[in-house]
Amino acid sequence: MNTAYLILKTAHTLYGRNPGALELAERQRVEHMAAKQFELESRVLASIEARDVVVPQATLDAAMDEVRSRYPNISVFQEDLAGN
Repeated sequence: MNTAYLILKTAHTLYGRNPGALELAERQRVEHMAAKQFELESRVLASIEARDVVVPQATLDAAMDEVRSRYPNISVFQEDLAGN
């Protein structure tokens, strides 16, 4: 997994905008925070305690739908996701 989803989510949470609409300093902050979150989540998921954790597909779908709903259509969403 890469950090594209976390970048999209963090940009919206912090600034209410998509990553492509951010100023350079905002974009750098978002990328830094997303990388840190990814690192932390990776460590948690690699732990012995998490070995049997399964995220239901419905949960993943709901998260993607929530982010996707911020875009006027699927093409714009996919372009923004590909650009990250």
